[in-house]
Amino acid sequence: MKLTAVSTLLLLGAALEPLSVLGLSCPDVCSPSSCLRAPSKCAYGKVKDACNCCDFCGNGPGEHCGGEFNILGMCGKGMECVSNNVNEPTTFPEGLCVWKMRTAFQPGKKQQQQQQQPAKMQTPPPGLKFVPQKQQWLRSKAWRKFSANQLQREGKVAKKGQQTSFN
Repeated sequence: MKLTAVSTLLLLGAALEPLSVLGLSCPDVCSPSSCLRAPSKCAYGKVKDACNCCDFCGNGPGEHCGGEFNILGMCGKGMECVSNNVNEPTTFPEGLCVWKMRTAFQPGKKQQQQQQQPAKMQTPPPGLKFVPQKQQWLRSKAWRKFSANQLQREGKVAKKGQQTSFN
């Protein structure tokens, strides 16, 4: 009986261990001196880091976003991070930045969905398709996630012992 209780506790501890490493510690008070140098010009506007303290440049359309504590970055002004992880729900979904949809109401007419895009963005980001029923861009089956190794090669994920800026 003692062996069963001990093995149950060991299994429970092993199951809970991965949950203990997923944590983010933000300072009680935001200190600009603790931030990296703030960007001066950002093509898609500035966004705050995961602690809502330091400024970073927002990602543009078609760029990766989200992940654990937004490690892949956050989308710039007028965009949102869209993920198609319906089959594999996760706390930290990864996705692509796409332009937000805007509803325009005109008296006497039905509401119309208009896509808020700059003139240069006429085609959807690669690997995404627009689903009218959901009124959002979703990842097509051909779109694949980047592995951690590929992201490290691109400099998007910090290597062990390296400090990251969440963007």
